[in-house]
Amino acid sequence: MPNRRRIGLKGPILDRSGYGEATRGLYKALRLIADVEVDPIGFQPWATVGAPVPNDMVMASPDKHYDKWLVNLPPHKLADKGPLKKTVVHLAWESTLIPKRHVELINKVASVWVPCHWVRQSCWKSGVTRPIGIVPHVVEIDDSFCPVEGLVSKDTFVFASISQFSRRKGFDILLKAYLQEFRGYENVELLIKTFPVSGKDREMIEKFRQIKASVPNSDPPKIKLITQFLSEEEIETVYATAGCYISTSRAEGFGFGPFRAAARGTPVIVPDYSSFPDFFSANNAYMIEVPEEVPIEGMGVIQPLYTCGSDAGRWGEPSIESVREKMREVYTHQASAAIKGRRAASYIRSHLSAEAVSKKMII
Repeated sequence: MPNRRRIGLKGPILDRSGYGEATRGLYKALRLIADVEVDPIGFQPWATVGAPVPNDMVMASPDKHYDKWLVNLPPHKLADKGPLKKTVVHLAWESTLIPKRHVELINKVASVWVPCHWVRQSCWKSGVTRPIGIVPHVVEIDDSFCPVEGLVSKDTFVFASISQFSRRKGFDILLKAYLQEFRGYENVELLIKTFPVSGKDREMIEKFRQIKASVPNSDPPKIKLITQFLSEEEIETVYATAGCYISTSRAEGFGFGPFRAAARGTPVIVPDYSSFPDFFSANNAYMIEVPEEVPIEGMGVIQPLYTCGSDAGRWGEPSIESVREKMREVYTHQASAAIKGRRAASYIRSHLSAEAVSKKMII
């Protein structure tokens, strides 16, 4: 095709992480409008390399000329990438403010892409002056997928949640709400697949134990905690076969879990905050009330991405009562939940395909 631009893409395209999945999606969409070559930079030691390599991926070369570079890395990594005047950075931020040291780097790039309106608002509030376009992430699934038997119970209604274990992800909110709302005699289970960002499994499991012990319940409902490695097929099995997928995250720049589950028709419960209102509503999901924003805390383990002090920003605090209410509603009215799940699947598949996202890319 004549006049196709040559674009270099920097990001952890080989990693099994949210950033890796986002980079692979950007690659799919970008290839529809340009010739793309990849510099597969990783930055998260816990994100095991081993994701499926995109078909026909061509490696970028320092000897070639590129019309633009698209960088899908956190802002503090921009300092390692040389001249930025021909760079577009895709930024998924997770608080109401971006630290000044990051803003100084962001303002050196040609333009910024963000996955939702909330991140754009955070950019503007923080002093980002470069042009900002909204380019969501690609969510595409394999319809030929076959679930792994025995991972998710077929005889019990399963609420599932998958993500790293951190303060931002809100597992404390989820556990407290679930333990307060349900009892052991009910045919329900909470399946949590997680891992500690710090790499300390024992410390993470102790925190789970403390949260569980803080909720008086003489007949607690079932909880299945998975900390070991799961294959892509096993992860997809959870998304596809759970009765409901739930996120109680305090903030997401995007947040793939609910999107991947929703794309398969699984009903989802998400906070009415950060990225989620751009894509979900009461028509196709169950929206958790977020009555207040609170200061960021508990994220020192992944410095230097986050910071403390006046420029750290805030994030939402989902209501435990609202989480309880939504979980009970889904459990009690499963047929109605299935209808919302089908609506969400239709929306995600049509609006977040590689083709749909490529039409939003101006590069």
